[in-house]
Amino acid sequence: MNRLSKYFYDKFRIDFNSLSVTKQYALRAFVAFNKIAEPEIQSNIMKTAHELVTNWVGSKIIKKPDSELKPKILEVLIEMGPLLNDAQFAAEVRASEKLGSVPVPRIGEMIKKLDLIEIKDERKAIEILKVLMK
Repeated sequence: MNRLSKYFYDKFRIDFNSLSVTKQYALRAFVAFNKIAEPEIQSNIMKTAHELVTNWVGSKIIKKPDSELKPKILEVLIEMGPLLNDAQFAAEVRASEKLGSVPVPRIGEMIKKLDLIEIKDERKAIEILKVLMK
């Protein structure tokens, strides 16, 4: 069982792979974006509240018909697509530079995009490039 499947089984007692592709995508997006907020929660009260809300939202996504999720996934794509493309570009450039390629000039908009990602070691750079080049 992969990590994501185990997470959903532990949290919701469901087989992640048995869900529709639409639900899998929506849940993956939810978990991914949640990774930004979760580490910032320091208070035990807020951690408990966050856990309750996360479980509630996850169960709502699981129960919602795909026909209602698809327009929301499209909205996420429209909003986040350009941002994620910039982040992927930055990750590819940073990783290749870390592995010894020619540095990309830091001029204009390029500075903003390249500042989205920081890669500290070659091992992480190799991992990132393997994922992005699939």
